[in-house]
Amino acid sequence: MKITISILFIFLINNIYSNTFVVTNTNDAGAGSLRQAITNTNAYPGSHTINFNILTTDAGYNSSQGIWTISQTSTLPIITHSNVLIDGTSQTIFAGNTNIYGPEIMLDGSNQPWADFAFHVYNV
Repeated sequence: MKITISILFIFLINNIYSNTFVVTNTNDAGAGSLRQAITNTNAYPGSHTINFNILTTDAGYNSSQGIWTISQTSTLPIITHSNVLIDGTSQTIFAGNTNIYGPEIMLDGSNQPWADFAFHVYNV
């Protein structure tokens, strides 16, 4: 009985501090951007999911290729928490399989030095 209650308590505590942040545009920064979603995961305790839900009317959408391009002008924030899932498949769930030959979301780091374009994870 004590074990069951302990497991239930741990499960509830984990879900209380769990958040889903949604990327809604291909902007480099600001509300709805990937940068803001990563910043949000760092600001709150617990495990988090970053989902994508970007409209085909977004300026970063290439309809001939079926790809949304997120162009970074500077290094993305360091991910400082463990249990952060960046779920690129969520865009396919939202908008359908717009690119049957590959992923729907592309990160473009061509405006950055090669060493700065990456997801940095610290102390997880």
